[in-house]
Amino acid sequence: MNGDEVFERLSTPQKLSKAVILNPLVNYVLPRSVLKHLLHKSGSPLAVSSMEEPGGWRSMAIAYENAEPINLIDRMVMRMSSFPMGLRNRKRLSVKILRELMDQRREPTNLVAIGAGAAHNVQESMHLCVHNGISAYCIDLNPDAFELGRRKAESLGLSDRVHFIHGNALDIRKLVRVTPHLVVCIGILEYLTDEQIIDIFKVMNEASPKDAFLLANSISKAHGTDRFLRRVFNLHLHYRSQERVEELMVSAGYKPFRKEREPMGIYSIVVARKG
Repeated sequence: MNGDEVFERLSTPQKLSKAVILNPLVNYVLPRSVLKHLLHKSGSPLAVSSMEEPGGWRSMAIAYENAEPINLIDRMVMRMSSFPMGLRNRKRLSVKILRELMDQRREPTNLVAIGAGAAHNVQESMHLCVHNGISAYCIDLNPDAFELGRRKAESLGLSDRVHFIHGNALDIRKLVRVTPHLVVCIGILEYLTDEQIIDIFKVMNEASPKDAFLLANSISKAHGTDRFLRRVFNLHLHYRSQERVEELMVSAGYKPFRKEREPMGIYSIVVARKG
């Protein structure tokens, strides 16, 4: 990545077809049983993974990988669906911003990633940044994600600096034993209540030095398929605006100073500094 990140966007005809045909079909017209049957029968890795573990790390990894689709339905799911496109944009944007934050530092730095999965965003940022004194501590509730994460770390030459910790983000007090200089919450806030988020932010703030940063994402319903996600995958997300994420940061003692939205309008990255 060289600063000219290529983000994914829907063309005008794609936007029209989604708004007029596809979204009404999957949200309201086609029965839930028919949609589940079609997706399962398609063999689409992303669709099948989403049905097995909605919002899980495997689905995210498949969306990130963006492999060549195996058939028409898989192509529609992977290449024409707003959500996977937004996820890939979020990854590009978060890697860009994380790399910039990392390169601002000159001393050894502890990064704590909460709900990290295989830590794609963190590892790619570390690989691209100039500063090689970053150590990452990546927490996730599902340890199955760690095998992929460790393989990625090995391939990027980061095995000695990326550490995986099995546990619930809500137990952050017990899990993190280092001073966090950079806290990353990408893909986790949408599964937590406001109270849970503030609790995690406060713990991180109290444990951090004065120059610490917090990076998190907001999520909107701009993908247009929230009803489809709820009735087919039973995936219920907490949608929050950029401004609401900033308010939660402020409630925990942080001062937001930067926010950027990816082109699909689904995700934004919000950055704050310890107050």
